[in-house]
Amino acid sequence: MMTIKVYVVNHEGNVRVLRERAEVNPLDEPDTSQRLPACGCPRCAKREREQGAEQEPVR
Repeated sequence: MMTIKVYVVNHEGNVRVLRERAEVNPLDEPDTSQRLPACGCPRCAKREREQGAEQEPVR
């Protein structure tokens, strides 16, 4: 068993609880449909392009 508590902290440091602490059973294998999409912010997009360029073979 695991416990989980969901909360939000704003930029001023105030905490708001979204879900109280609860016991949950962990999954053996996470469902791939629950994965978050890749970040699309400019910083991450630039890093993704740079990593893709490094991995391509040079001819």
